[in-house]
Amino acid sequence: MNKDNDAIVQEMIEAGALELEGIDSESGEFLYKITDKMKDINKALYDEHLNMIYADTMYFWERGFLDISDFSNSNPMISLTSKAFDVKAISELSVEKAELFVRIRDALKENKR
Repeated sequence: MNKDNDAIVQEMIEAGALELEGIDSESGEFLYKITDKMKDINKALYDEHLNMIYADTMYFWERGFLDISDFSNSNPMISLTSKAFDVKAISELSVEKAELFVRIRDALKENKR
């Protein structure tokens, strides 16, 4: 990240729009999550982020890794299918999609506790 991006990220952290989520185990880069405050600070970025989440969710639903109940609900329930734990099925995804799915799966498992 360059200095300008570092400053922008720091401003967003201080404003509560970004939170440190962890560190990428391969690159060592910080991973951030966007908070609901982002919609007040940068609505376009917040909307783009939501669109990416929706697209990724649909991708994994279409391939049988996720179950989505009650599409008519504005906040449908998303759950893991048995395929979500199938190592072979996950390995058939691209590396990027597999890594993303494992993060989604782990987050969904964590939220169930």
